[in-house]
Amino acid sequence: MKSELQNGIILRKATADDTEKIAAFNDRVHAESGEEGRLAAWTIDLMDGRHPTTSYDDFLVVETEDGEIVSSTCNIPQIWHYDGVPIQVGRPELVGTDEKWRKKGLVREQFKALHAISEKNGDLMQVITGIPWYYRQFGYSHALDLGGGAAYDWGRPGNLAKIEEKDEKFEWRPAKLDDIPDLGRFYANHCKDSLISTERDEAIWRFELEGKSAASIYEKLYRLITDRNGQSVGYVGFAFWPSGIAISEIGCDSGQAMRPLCLFIGRAFHRQFDVLIKQKHAIKNGPETTKRLIFYLGQQHDAYTALGPQLGKKGKSYAWYIRIPDIPAFLMHVRPVLERRLASSVMMGHTGIHKVNLYREHFAIQFEKGKIINIEPYQAKSVQDGDTLFTRPEFIQLICGHKSFSEINHIHVDCYGNAEAAVLMNILFPQQHSQPIGIT
Repeated sequence: MKSELQNGIILRKATADDTEKIAAFNDRVHAESGEEGRLAAWTIDLMDGRHPTTSYDDFLVVETEDGEIVSSTCNIPQIWHYDGVPIQVGRPELVGTDEKWRKKGLVREQFKALHAISEKNGDLMQVITGIPWYYRQFGYSHALDLGGGAAYDWGRPGNLAKIEEKDEKFEWRPAKLDDIPDLGRFYANHCKDSLISTERDEAIWRFELEGKSAASIYEKLYRLITDRNGQSVGYVGFAFWPSGIAISEIGCDSGQAMRPLCLFIGRAFHRQFDVLIKQKHAIKNGPETTKRLIFYLGQQHDAYTALGPQLGKKGKSYAWYIRIPDIPAFLMHVRPVLERRLASSVMMGHTGIHKVNLYREHFAIQFEKGKIINIEPYQAKSVQDGDTLFTRPEFIQLICGHKSFSEINHIHVDCYGNAEAAVLMNILFPQQHSQPIGIT
């Protein structure tokens, strides 16, 4: 793929020879103070052939006639799950433009290309993290929680029980490749309450454990937790931030209580904090890490319930940007979930046609005895012709469980429906927490 955009400026796919050049560009454009080299390391991780889903061929560059890269982005393919149904997803990332080349439409042209590639790949959804408002321009909506957590300060009364290490019921050690079957099981437990989660196969686990550069901004470490007999009972995934050690994953066996596991994790990090920090600075430069623990697990997780008032005030989440280019196709793909919800509801066995009016697009869902038979466009006879009337961004929030039908209606008066819509939409799309951990 290669095209001229303006005055000799070329948009093309990257090649393997571009790796170091794009890495340096991304570091210069994106890195904040203390992050020097970390964006470059991540870029190389994605481009050099070690990554399980991404390579140099997933990068785009915009360059001048002289070969200077002035803008770039990439796509990170991955599989997410919608209540158990796999969804092929494209994740645009590392979106950047040299300061003197901004506001010339270079990112817009790249997103046109990325979306075309994503469509060709069969992606039903695109996702991205990014600055406020910006990606709305390209059809994205804030529709899933991103981050949010609470601090576990060791100075807080009761947060550091004086238990000798030899008297602990648990031990931990760095996770190894042989632990992948256990890690996969514990990860499933970590994701169990999340409507939308990210799939991790063996190749992704291998990359997480041994493939990532220690200097990457997305470096993460994993500890396997065992009982005194060496039987694995859980795991924890964490990273070093200036504000503390951030725990983004905790999972365990279904028969293992979460509270004693979390309390052990708190004590274990306190004992090894100085050693971990020393190891971190031996590998890469970066800002100092404050001596505290942050449970960065989104808005809902068993760890919050397990620790209760021992945690500080929970911080507000930001949000993933979500794009669903073909909503009817997406709904048909996840219809096993929708039919299952319907079957256990007050509208079990429902038969009828429900018209969804998104103002600029319209489709009718045909139900027969509780099954979704078809979803097809209809021609609206008036602006208000429909049973559910929503704006597109808010309907994507509804699909993703980010907001309820009534909550969206309360905020946006042009998002509403008739009496049946108020019942049916709450059944098909109940509000439910999600905290996907995207592949990086």
